[in-house]
Amino acid sequence: MTRVLCIEADVSLARLLEKHLIRAGYVVTTVHTGEKGLYQCEPDIYDVVIVNYRLPDMTGLDVLQHLAGTIPAILMTAAGSERLAVQAMKSGAADYISLDIDLKCLQQLPVMIEQALAEHSAARNLIAEQQRMIEDLDAFAHTVAHDLKNPLNVIIGTSEMLLDMMQDERPKMRQHQQTIRNIAYKMYSIVEELLLLAKLRRDEQEIATHVLDMDLIVDEVLARLSYSIHRSDARILRPQKWYVAEGYTAWIEEVWVNYISNAIKYGGEPPVVELGSELLNDGTIRFWVYDNGAGVPPDVVDDLFREFSQFSPDGRTEGHGLGLSIVRRIVEQLGGGVGVESSAGQGSTFWFTLPAAGYHKSVSNVEIDRSAAS
Repeated sequence: MTRVLCIEADVSLARLLEKHLIRAGYVVTTVHTGEKGLYQCEPDIYDVVIVNYRLPDMTGLDVLQHLAGTIPAILMTAAGSERLAVQAMKSGAADYISLDIDLKCLQQLPVMIEQALAEHSAARNLIAEQQRMIEDLDAFAHTVAHDLKNPLNVIIGTSEMLLDMMQDERPKMRQHQQTIRNIAYKMYSIVEELLLLAKLRRDEQEIATHVLDMDLIVDEVLARLSYSIHRSDARILRPQKWYVAEGYTAWIEEVWVNYISNAIKYGGEPPVVELGSELLNDGTIRFWVYDNGAGVPPDVVDDLFREFSQFSPDGRTEGHGLGLSIVRRIVEQLGGGVGVESSAGQGSTFWFTLPAAGYHKSVSNVEIDRSAAS
């Protein structure tokens, strides 16, 4: 049995609506204000909503915007309100009905209700099917990426072993072997980025931001990058104080990994990488990574955070143009922004912003004061 909720302030019109709908076989509940209607508007209680534009506490458009398409809704308007009807459709109405003087238009309601229910059901089925396809593709991509990691690890390990064994071999042979190793590392990096993208898609539906302990996050990042730091003899300069932001620890760790690893990779010889933070006037905190590398030309800066965009000042392209685009996606999802300040020959400062902890509660931002590490 189809359940209809009517939101109608005019008692006489409400009774007439009930009469028509009950006669057509619907179960009808009537309320006389938008607030009461919204309080009862639950998809598992009612199948369709009929709401008049004129209500004592809000408009029918307000009701539609609150429903946001969760329940099919039909808006009733005065005759000749075509502009209002267009607004209703833009606000998510399944249909609208213009009330004429003799109210014979109410006889159209059963047909409109059935059509609205059919369209809503079809849309839900389509969304469910799309969601299943996305989940299947995510699962497939995740499985393939994991399956690729194992043989890549074997190729990388074997390449490293062969290079050690070929110390006295001809330079040309070592060069070919190094090429194999570098390509394997590049493929491994692509797989890691794809796995991170898949993880982001899953986590986006369930993340809850919290106050970040940035010092501990950076500790974890530097532990992950310890081999690169040692191999390149990089010097990492950390601040004594971090401004406190809100975010999601696992995601922000990936942001730092990307920024710091790039700073090491493209920094000077040896790389000097400086980290820091500052509180901005708009209630956000700007975190930054400076490197002493060759810098980025102005004509390249705008493209760095786009998918598959690659730039290397010395031609060492080791990624696949996904890293910085993932960083941008992470930070924007958390309510911040990303950017870079750089010029050729002057090094680069890559930054990201996050909401300051307690800013919207009028609480002063607290600094975590710890000894500097390098």
